[in-house]
Amino acid sequence: MRSFFAFFLCVSAATAFAAPPGQPSQLPFSIVINTEHEPFKAGAEVLLQITLTNTSNREIALSKAPGDLPQAESEYSIKVLDSQGREVPDTDYGQKIKQRKILVSRSRVSWTLGPGESLKDGAIISKLYDISHPGKYTVQVMRSIPPQLGKGTVKSNIIQVTVTE
Repeated sequence: MRSFFAFFLCVSAATAFAAPPGQPSQLPFSIVINTEHEPFKAGAEVLLQITLTNTSNREIALSKAPGDLPQAESEYSIKVLDSQGREVPDTDYGQKIKQRKILVSRSRVSWTLGPGESLKDGAIISKLYDISHPGKYTVQVMRSIPPQLGKGTVKSNIIQVTVTE
C-alpha cells in the first residue's frame, strides 16, 4: 500500500509540472512591436518600436546597442514581407548588416530585467528594407533565446505597415 501511495505521488507531481501535450513551455520573454503612426509617405523614415518583456519568474540578462539611436538590428532579426507575401529586398545597409560587413556597434549595454520588466528598443526598417514603394507590408521581429535561458527563438506579433505616395 505504501509503495502504491508513493508511486501515485510521484506520477501526480510529474504531471502537475509538465506542460500540457502539444503546448510549449513558457518562453522567458515576449516581444511586442508597433509604429507611432500610420500610414507612412513613400521615402519616409519608418521607425519600428520594440518592447521586450521578461515573462519568466526570474531575472534575465540581455544586451542591446548603447545610446538612444534605434539600432535593434544588432540584436533582433527583422522580417518584412510585401502584400503578396514575398520578402522585401534589403537596402545596401540591410545587406551589409546581414552579411556582418557592418557592425552597428561594437559595444553592448547589459540590462537585467526582473520578472515583468520591459526593455524598449527600436529599428528604422526603411533603413534596412526597400519599402519605398506604396503598398502594405507585414513586419515581424525575432530574437534568439540566450543559451543560459534555453533554446529557440521568440517571435513578436505581426504588424502591417502602409506606405502611401
